[in-house]
Amino acid sequence: MAKFLKKESGEITLFALISMTVMVLGIALLNKISQEPQDLRSQAASSCIAVTGIDTNPQPPFAKGANFDCNVTVEESGANSSSIACGLSVNGSWPQNICPSDTNFGGWSGSTATFHCTMPNDVDTNATLKMIGFDFSSGCGAFTDKAKSKDISQATTPTPTITPGGPTLTPTITPGGPTLTPSPTATLTPTPTPTETPVPPECSMDNLKKLFDQLLASKDINEIKELFSKLFDCIWTYGNSFGIKTKPCLPPNCDFDPSKTDNIVQNRKCLVHDTGPCAVKNLIGTFQTQEAAEIASKICDHESRGLVNVDTNKACLTTDKHEYSVGNFQINIWNDTDNCPKNMQPAFFPKDPYCVPNKNANDCEAYYKVPQNNIKRAYELSKGGTDWSTHWGQAVIDCKL
Repeated sequence: MAKFLKKESGEITLFALISMTVMVLGIALLNKISQEPQDLRSQAASSCIAVTGIDTNPQPPFAKGANFDCNVTVEESGANSSSIACGLSVNGSWPQNICPSDTNFGGWSGSTATFHCTMPNDVDTNATLKMIGFDFSSGCGAFTDKAKSKDISQATTPTPTITPGGPTLTPTITPGGPTLTPSPTATLTPTPTPTETPVPPECSMDNLKKLFDQLLASKDINEIKELFSKLFDCIWTYGNSFGIKTKPCLPPNCDFDPSKTDNIVQNRKCLVHDTGPCAVKNLIGTFQTQEAAEIASKICDHESRGLVNVDTNKACLTTDKHEYSVGNFQINIWNDTDNCPKNMQPAFFPKDPYCVPNKNANDCEAYYKVPQNNIKRAYELSKGGTDWSTHWGQAVIDCKL
């Protein structure tokens, strides 16, 4: 939001802006209040690839740290797509990326994609565990009718079938007589509706109604600001619980295809590196040719000097620049896309900070601080090293490329 609001004459503009926003937000909120809570498993867009089956090899249950394959079968037209994923959902949460496609993809066999997975060491084995195969393209996701899941919870371990006439099981006799151990009764745990976090009382639907009524009745500009901020923050943070669709990001699709990358560059040397993340030998595996890798090395040096630990350029925290650039190629995660909404919240009122990173932004920042993830995205944004001008225009000028 541009900082154009003035303290006095701008107060009318601010009031009008808030009033218009309140009207739009109010209509959406009232629609939600008047309707039954919507199922987060919304109908997928017709363009989403349908998953027709999902299986694991070997079969569950899996111990912590165990390796296994997730096989996702899709409709024939979706074979060989790069947007298919398999992840672990714990108690209905968004799938964890335990089968990263950039490093653990086993390839396609017909219309079945194989992912090599590792069960997390910190997973709660008593939880409801599901492997979900889905299309992570924009507008699709793990909670649509085109995704498929397989329950791998401990409770799903099959009970052995006793064949009539088979061997007789003789109990072990201990002093004092045999001890009979009762068979545990299986408990069916319903799959919970996915939510990001429990909704606190101050953000309950009843309290939102009260806040909204107070907001409409208020004539005090400061009170309107406070009420709107509370209302906005609740819906922003807990939208899933109100049936307002939010979709956490699943790397590597939490990058945001900015119009350009780093605007604040102090390094202009454009050196070709022999060691470190920007080294040609480290880039040639991705960029494929010596020439392309050398150009990428220069861009990498320009953006980060080839440092292993690169400070994130958080210009949007203190200025009105739409910039939050991460890693060796300074991937700008400011701009939002349908793949990863709500990663970077603009400050609602014109004051510092200009942007407010939330959990999704933090996850994306951590992902792109890993050099190989950063290099992979730079390769994609530069169209295989053939177009650096679109996203690294200043580097192209400075490096005379």
